[in-house]
Order: sequence, then C-alpha cells, then structure tokens
Amino acid sequence: MFLSHEGFMQMNWSPDGRWLLFCENGQIWKLKANGDSLTMILSNSTGSNGLPTWSPDGKRIACNRSVEGGESGIYTLAADGTDLRYIGYGCALDWSPDGKRIAYEVLDYVGIKDTNGANDRKLVTTDAGAGNVVFSPDGSKIAFGAAINGVGGSYVVDTSGRNLRLLAKDGYGPSWSPDGKRIVYELLTIEPGPNGGTADRLLYIMNADGSGKRQLTFRPGH
Repeated sequence: MFLSHEGFMQMNWSPDGRWLLFCENGQIWKLKANGDSLTMILSNSTGSNGLPTWSPDGKRIACNRSVEGGESGIYTLAADGTDLRYIGYGCALDWSPDGKRIAYEVLDYVGIKDTNGANDRKLVTTDAGAGNVVFSPDGSKIAFGAAINGVGGSYVVDTSGRNLRLLAKDGYGPSWSPDGKRIVYELLTIEPGPNGGTADRLLYIMNADGSGKRQLTFRPGH
C-alpha cells in the first residue's frame, strides 16, 4: 500500500522494538521495523486521530481522537486495532511506567486518570494548554511545559498534585533521561536584529531538580 509522505508525524517505537507507530492524515498505522506488515489500526472515517503512544507492555495504544458530534478526547485500543475505548477528555497524553495511569492536559490544567478513565484528577491549573506531559521513569512525577500565573517554562509536579516546581523558565518540551536524573528541554531564544530578530530553538539539559543547566546546541557561529 502506498502512503503519501505528507502528514507523517508522531512516530514512536513499540516497547519491544519490533514495530513503529505513526499518524498519517488523521489515521494511525503500524509498521514492522524491517518495513513489513504495514497495517492501519485506526482510520479517519469516523474521526481524526493523533498522538498515538504504546502502553509500556505493548498490548494497547492510546491516542487523541476528534469525533464530530461525538465523544472527543483520549481513546485506547488493542495493538491490533480492536477494542476501541473512550476514557475521557484530554490531550498530549503519556502512559505511566506501570501502564496503570495516563497523564494528560486540557486547555487549563494537567490531569491524571486510570487507563479505564476512573479516578480522574486535576493536578495543576495552567494559564493555557500544556505540552509534553511526561511521567518520570519511576512514575512518581510528571514534567510538562506550560504557563502558570503568567510564568512559562518547564514544570514538575508529584502525581499526587503536590510539590509543583518551575525547573526552567521559558523552557518547554521536557523529556526525562531513562534513569530519571536529568531532563532535556527546548529554549526559544531571540537574536536581536532587523524585523524583530531571529528566533532559535536550542536544546538544554539540567538535573531533575532544575540545577546544573547546560546548553547543548548553539546558533551557527556561536
């Protein structure tokens, strides 16, 4: 089957490394890493789909789904495309390492719920939508990028909703190291110049408590 290159996005590996999962034009597909067995697992015939991600055991997939006139939000389905289940409103999701909970964001808060939709709780109120909502490797914390009370950056909060901390002002897209000791993030910087200057997105790394910030990428010539 031919797929247009236009619209490929949100690719990620299955936990066992055998499959690739991706979105294309609102459809979710999987493909073996050797190029075989291209399979559509969720079509766009009844809704548009995005942000697919594997459960830690590789048995289910969670995604965002927009359904005109229906229930839009977070869905899960079996890895073969069967057993589609709506678990509630939300976006920008991430599975907990034990596969029992999903962290997500909506327009004005970051939340957490069980993978069947139960025990839905608001953790942090934000000024607008958050991004890169990600569990720490030990499942005890959630990092995210958002603005809170007018201060934007990368934050971390316990899964209980306590101990909210700003780790990197103006830093977004946080991602944990596998051992949970460091976080990499993106910082938008402006180089002064004509017409408002030049914007660059640079990568930084820091310790998980926000200390030891270090720049990883640089503008050409710097």
